[in-house]
Amino acid sequence: MKASQRRRSNVLELFRASVPLDAWADNDWESLRVAIRIVYETEDLGVRLGRRLTQDRDVAISEWSDSLESALSFMSWVRAMRTIVNGVKYSTGLPATVAALWRRHGRLASKLLESRMTPARRISILVELGGIELCLWGHTWALEPMRLRTAETTVRRLLRKAKQNRHK
Repeated sequence: MKASQRRRSNVLELFRASVPLDAWADNDWESLRVAIRIVYETEDLGVRLGRRLTQDRDVAISEWSDSLESALSFMSWVRAMRTIVNGVKYSTGLPATVAALWRRHGRLASKLLESRMTPARRISILVELGGIELCLWGHTWALEPMRLRTAETTVRRLLRKAKQNRHK
């Protein structure tokens, strides 16, 4: 089993050990699994990128971005369990740099594995991790997905093709 899969399983088992299975609906447990998966996919991406974003939007960033985008619908689990996290204080500001976001994400992801944590605290950390992941996602959108010269060539080719189709 890969290290990230083992961490995901460990965090989920920590939840199961402290929250009876019938306390939450199946879709809440599924949403929790998705949130935990995204945490460790983000950690894996950070390792691959060396905790800093490259100048290009590469395959690893694109795959992570797709995974995060598909998981957004599951992030509503936070609302469903809001009674658990009610009254928890969140930080008033996120780290300002991308490198600081990566460091904070890494620290919080490792905290999820602490055994003596309450479910409310663990969910609070997942909520903060979700916010950091969205910030990191926003930073990846700023990366140039296609060089200008490539885009110009593509547009010229499409215009030529459209022009040829009109003359047929």
